[in-house]
Amino acid sequence: MAGLKPRPSKVPRYDGAFRYQVLAPRPA
Repeated sequence: MAGLKPRPSKVPRYDGAFRYQVLAPRPA
């Protein structure tokens, strides 16, 4: 998954967390 890959400072873990919640929504 691209979301798990280390992204440049342009898009921090936000992208990974977003995709993760979309694929497997869980109670934050």
